[in-house]
Amino acid sequence: MGKGKAKLVTGTAIVPTPPPVSGASIINGDKRPDPRDPHSWLPLTGTKPGVPGLRVMHGTLRLDYRGWRNSAEAMARAKLVPVPSSDPLAITAIRHEVLVPTGADDTHADPWLLPRLIDHGLARESEGKTPIWCYVTVTDPYATHMHASWRTGRRVAEHLCDRHGVPVMLVQHAPQQASNAATPHLHFLIGVRRLDARGFSTVVKALACDKARDLFIGLWAEVEAGG
Repeated sequence: MGKGKAKLVTGTAIVPTPPPVSGASIINGDKRPDPRDPHSWLPLTGTKPGVPGLRVMHGTLRLDYRGWRNSAEAMARAKLVPVPSSDPLAITAIRHEVLVPTGADDTHADPWLLPRLIDHGLARESEGKTPIWCYVTVTDPYATHMHASWRTGRRVAEHLCDRHGVPVMLVQHAPQQASNAATPHLHFLIGVRRLDARGFSTVVKALACDKARDLFIGLWAEVEAGG
């Protein structure tokens, strides 16, 4: 991990503030954790709104952040249910899918069960050092149709799943459905532990660090080039 300019004290651990990567900058450094804003639950790097081109925002969700206690389930719910519902199992995002490695049990493809299993595994750790999710949001101003952006995003998710052996939850938001002027976008909740028939195992270091944004951008470019 590169050297950050400051450190965040989070309960039992001191987490370095991530340095800018690939011309990106920390875009939410002034935010304190807010239960209503999942983008305040982790440090995020990316290009700020209004900058031309593909916008890729990345963060590593950890158990503790500035005194806020995170969970895989809470972040998954925030993305799967952008429009509140009285039904606890309702999913209001326009599209969603969970991709799992070939050898993984089908139950891990359930969007509600997967984050609970991740949380269960983290609960057995005494130090809480393992990240919860590698989190990425992509806004593509060049996508003329949401289904086209989804297809690109799904292919990226397939590569992440196949090459690194991790589960990937892909969610698409259409803010206009809630009278919001924001551009449609994709959220990737990427597991950082390998998953096979026996369950979760070792951490994929390339996904559990600040440089995962570079890896993701390269993968997106590869898919757009036909890969």
